Amino acid sequence: MSDYKPYVGDEGTKIEIDMQENLTSWSNLKFYVSKPKSGGGTEEKVVLAPKKGESGGDEQIMKYTIGSGLGESVVDFDAPGVYYIQPYGEVSGWKGKGDTISFMVYSKYK
Repeated sequence: MSDYKPYVGDEGTKIEIDMQENLTSWSNLKFYVSKPKSGGGTEEKVVLAPKKGESGGDEQIMKYTIGSGLGESVVDFDAPGVYYIQPYGEVSGWKGKGDTISFMVYSKYK
């Protein structure tokens, strides 16, 4: 996520994970997300995470924009705390998860 420091209420933040592998023939790309809930505890979401580019060298990067998606398939920065994202994909002969990343979302003025 670079040096960007995300805050509760931010929208449009781009999450990009370089899978270090060409995803051209992969399908069902998504992120499993574990995030804090406003009243305490955590909740899990699953969001679609397509490839960043269909050609030109970005076929290995999965992406998601915070606040995009439909209905239950939306991840918002609505609570401070640690957010965990684990990529998932399928290719002929294999399907599974990649390494989990984590980052902190801060309250205002922190």
